[in-house]
Amino acid sequence: MLRSGDVDPDFGLTDEQREVVGAVRDFAQERIAPAAPALDESGAFPADLFAELGKMGLCGIPYQERYGGAGLDWLTYLAVLEEIAKASLPLAVTVSVHHLAAFGIHEFGSDDLKERYLPNMLSGEWLGAYALSEASSGSDAASLRARAEAVDGGWRLSGTKRFITHGGDAQAYLVMARTGDEGPRGISAFVVEKGWAGFDFGKLERKMGWGSSPMRELANSWSVRRR
Repeated sequence: MLRSGDVDPDFGLTDEQREVVGAVRDFAQERIAPAAPALDESGAFPADLFAELGKMGLCGIPYQERYGGAGLDWLTYLAVLEEIAKASLPLAVTVSVHHLAAFGIHEFGSDDLKERYLPNMLSGEWLGAYALSEASSGSDAASLRARAEAVDGGWRLSGTKRFITHGGDAQAYLVMARTGDEGPRGISAFVVEKGWAGFDFGKLERKMGWGSSPMRELANSWSVRRR
């Protein structure tokens, strides 16, 4: 029962949304919160917790069911993300960045890209990363220097990305590179898989917080098959 002055955390949600959020709240307090301090201290990525979130359907909340999504709305996603953040901000960042990569593929990728990557990502079997920032283009992302050149059978990407969340741990990377003129209109996005030849990672960054949210540099030159 709410006391005078209390705010109902589920105010404005439908019964279905309340049920989803309530289940996540229980999981977050029972499984995530107790593990969070040790994970942040050690810097270990909580792969098991992320996999459990995937099994609960939380890695595909607002996406089409045909690709393994839950077909729910973005308000449900945001309410779920808030509950995860209450227990562990680094894990909430993980879910958020994972969705950045999945959203780009879901909304703008070809049918082939969607069918190849989304089922693994929306189930939580694959972790996604969003590779935009560079040493000289953080807030001014439109000035990025990484390039992509068309070659036989695909594209060759070259350059370096900095401070990439999940770098080295993710299996799928949405990488932004320049394919045209200067400015935002000259930038394209490519899906790159961990393990492809020439796709390397720098050292793990040391941060003042969010220890269990890994961040590395992406470097060198690698190829992307045309899709």
